[in-house]
Amino acid sequence: MILDELLEFADAVSVIAAPGTAVMGDVIPLSVARDVGGTGPAQDQLFAVFTVDTEVDSAAEGATVNFQVVTADDSAITVGVVIIASTGVKTEAQLVAGAKFMVALPPTRGYSLFLAVRRVIAGEAVTAGKINAFLTRDQGTQAPYASPSQYV
Repeated sequence: MILDELLEFADAVSVIAAPGTAVMGDVIPLSVARDVGGTGPAQDQLFAVFTVDTEVDSAAEGATVNFQVVTADDSAITVGVVIIASTGVKTEAQLVAGAKFMVALPPTRGYSLFLAVRRVIAGEAVTAGKINAFLTRDQGTQAPYASPSQYV
């Protein structure tokens, strides 16, 4: 799978935070090219992929995280926010290094000017963990591998 840097929200972005909701990583502006998502035949379907780079952990194993793809009217993702896809609530046992969650994006009708990902933490604070998040048309067998810099 080839990853387009312009369609990447998060590259090993920390999930460490107290319970709550926050935008993670980059925001994709849709003001120029707004035709993302499934607008035509099945091959035009777009997916949001979330992979766990570093295991997510908390003090008492009581944290849960839900990753969402949202659209909004402003780049701060505060005005007219609409959730367009979600991984659903994931427990720490599911958020181990290498875990992958993929969600299909709906057709672009109704998207606002910006696209982003958010993490919603519940239960208790997350004390460790990093994720990757990006858009792709390929729902194939993409597998995350360790960074080559770890071998230098």
